[in-house]
Amino acid sequence: ILSSFPEKALELFTAPDEKHHLSADSILELLSEFEQNSRVPLKELYLENLVFEKKSDIERFHTQLAVHYVTKLFQERDHDDTLTDQEAEQMSYNKDVQRYRRKLNRILHDSKFYRPKKILEKIRGSWLFKEEIYLYSILNMHDEALSLLVENSEKTGDYSEPENYCTGIAASECSTGNLLSRLIKIYIKFYNDTTTNKSTLEAAPIEDEELQNRIDSLTVQAAKYQKRVLSLLQKYSFHNQLNPLEVIDILPDYWKLSATDGDSNSLLSYLTSTMQNYVHKQKNTKIARQLAEMEQLQVECQWIKARRPYVRITPERTCDVCKRKINDKVFVVYPNGVTTHHTCIQDTNVCPVTGENFKATFLR
Repeated sequence: ILSSFPEKALELFTAPDEKHHLSADSILELLSEFEQNSRVPLKELYLENLVFEKKSDIERFHTQLAVHYVTKLFQERDHDDTLTDQEAEQMSYNKDVQRYRRKLNRILHDSKFYRPKKILEKIRGSWLFKEEIYLYSILNMHDEALSLLVENSEKTGDYSEPENYCTGIAASECSTGNLLSRLIKIYIKFYNDTTTNKSTLEAAPIEDEELQNRIDSLTVQAAKYQKRVLSLLQKYSFHNQLNPLEVIDILPDYWKLSATDGDSNSLLSYLTSTMQNYVHKQKNTKIARQLAEMEQLQVECQWIKARRPYVRITPERTCDVCKRKINDKVFVVYPNGVTTHHTCIQDTNVCPVTGENFKATFLR
């Protein structure tokens, strides 16, 4: 059947009742052998049936399907293609690329059983930029994701993507919760690398127009990185992901406190607002601590007051419930002074005469 009617064989293998007795691995091997004689992608359709229809939780099938999608994408569009997605939309192969990209994203986002590291190895450094960022995020490789986003923002001029990564879904999934601090560290690293390259060129003995243009370009680039850091500090100065002590520790010592170009984003502005916020938090913490101490004192006073009353058991003292003499029998005394035989009560927390619930009263 496979050699003459491979599509019919596929229907047999994917039928809900599964009347055959072959393992999924054996079927995949058979389909791979006869797929070249078929007009339809047998192996792909069978894997999709296993993953999406039969909900298989076997890792290798999910990984195999994702790798298959990546392979098909790179057959249509080269791994090292430098076109942007907007430019690629004009290409004739766009429909196939879009179809397989949608399929790849479906399994990346919906499946929990594939091996993300293996998929990442296949697409790292390719035009599948968004997919690479997503895989970095689920692997908690946030520094790599942020570095790639910063590099890409230099090409596109859109600096919102690294920020959105820090404050969006990745922030909720990051256990350390300091993505903004990491982003600032990356910008400072790029700044230091740029200034180092600039210093190397300035020390070169050869002077020509091309060299000077390169130095000027690096100067502008370093200034951009510094501006991004100051902008982030100002924008997120009160954000819980930014620890002022950590930030001050990673900032270059030679950065000026005040801006020279009249820009409102400066270290002085950040430090001023941060210190005001820090002092405000310290005051609130002190007030909260004092209130807690006052409440503790009140509870202690109530406890002492509750322990102060006492009763005297005399031969004539009677039970407040049954009105019989207590004598030498076991008795219970409630905070309101009610005294009863132990056998005359139903709940040690509730006064049998007034009905007051002392447990609820003292926990209030």
